Amino acid sequence: MRRIILLFCVLSCLAVLPTSSHAYTRRSTDSMLLYNGRIYTMEERPQVVEAILIRGKRIIAIGPTRRLLRLAGPRTELIDLKGKMAFPGFIDPHTHLFNMAEAKGLTLDEAQQLAIENGITAVANMFTNPPQAEQYIRYAKEGNMRIRLFLYLVQTDSCGTFWGRWYRAFPVGKYAPKLWINGIKIFIEGSICGQRWVRPVFSDELLANFTQEGLDLWGDDKLHLSLDEFVRVAKRADRLGYQIAIHAIGDLGVETSLRGLNQVIRRGRNKHRHMILHNYFIRDDLFHLYEMSNIIALIEPLSRCHTSRYGKLVGEENKPLFKRWRELAERQIHIGLDSDWPNTGYGGLNPMRKLYAVVTGYNTFEFYEPYEPCAEPPVDQTITVDQALKMMTIEAAYAMKSEKRIGSLRRGKLADIVVLSDDPYVIDPLDLRNIRILMTIVGGKVEFQSPDF
Repeated sequence: MRRIILLFCVLSCLAVLPTSSHAYTRRSTDSMLLYNGRIYTMEERPQVVEAILIRGKRIIAIGPTRRLLRLAGPRTELIDLKGKMAFPGFIDPHTHLFNMAEAKGLTLDEAQQLAIENGITAVANMFTNPPQAEQYIRYAKEGNMRIRLFLYLVQTDSCGTFWGRWYRAFPVGKYAPKLWINGIKIFIEGSICGQRWVRPVFSDELLANFTQEGLDLWGDDKLHLSLDEFVRVAKRADRLGYQIAIHAIGDLGVETSLRGLNQVIRRGRNKHRHMILHNYFIRDDLFHLYEMSNIIALIEPLSRCHTSRYGKLVGEENKPLFKRWRELAERQIHIGLDSDWPNTGYGGLNPMRKLYAVVTGYNTFEFYEPYEPCAEPPVDQTITVDQALKMMTIEAAYAMKSEKRIGSLRRGKLADIVVLSDDPYVIDPLDLRNIRILMTIVGGKVEFQSPDF
């Protein structure tokens, strides 16, 4: 009889729950219950739940709506997901969001709003100089950070300038609410410097297949640091506990970074999570160097237009070496999916456009259209929806040394959550780019809600 009475009470409570997130006015509460949804935890078990209960900044329970309703109190805010999908907040492990804001004349508040409206709850700002480090720390200490910010301090820049050991004034650690310093950034080869495009460095083996246009553009470029120079710089930073993030596009840049890191990392244990950014050209003989020391690869989306653009320069024989994302994933290498400079052709900050690009291989970005009409996609290096979503959540958190706090949804973790309009696992892959962000929650606080949700 007691079970029947309890079931009646639970069903009665469910009957009066609000059917729309607009049906209530937010008030001062001590907890929040998201219910009636399909919540993907990005954990091995359970993978999908109906509801999630938050108290303060953290998740205190996940599971069926009825069970979590019994745990809720009179001051619990109830949010009906109306059957929509929720995921851990998206993490961008390599972006220049704040750098872009400065270049475009946006405030830090406006830059954060762009991230939040795109369901992004944590970012790694991958180029931070001394004045910027001081500015961001001061801004965060004043309580202005709405997303989680991880800073990487410049060691060598895109033009090859060596910035010395200034980063030692900013030891690794947490500096303010939602702000950490994680590591240093090294450009092993050139990037955009003045009016020049990126300047990857290639081996003689690949240069032999270049077009004349490619040789004229990149044939004479050299590494900013030799292998020995890189190892000296990297060992110094590693001893001090800094994570090392290396810009490398050409196969020689990637190879030098891999061989150098394998000399720095002790006994194959990548304690500080050193990583290589871009990884555009990978020869067959380089894959095992990622595996030897568990080196992380950060990547941007693949598209037909991007492949064709590089193909006109590096030659048809070298095109199969370009953006080998599927092969990296099949080798169980830790991979994070990023945006780089957010207003370029990689899809900006929009995670759903990035998801569409890596899953289908199609281009969705106007950045390349004047150069190439973009016909069939390069399907040989596309990845699955599940692989890509993990690269934007738990794998991205791993890359930022934060997988114990964010990146998945389970009891005790920070309540960073995004609600989507459609299920990426079910929807036609060609419609992935049309999925909308309905709500973004950071640390148990609703930071964004779409007007139609």
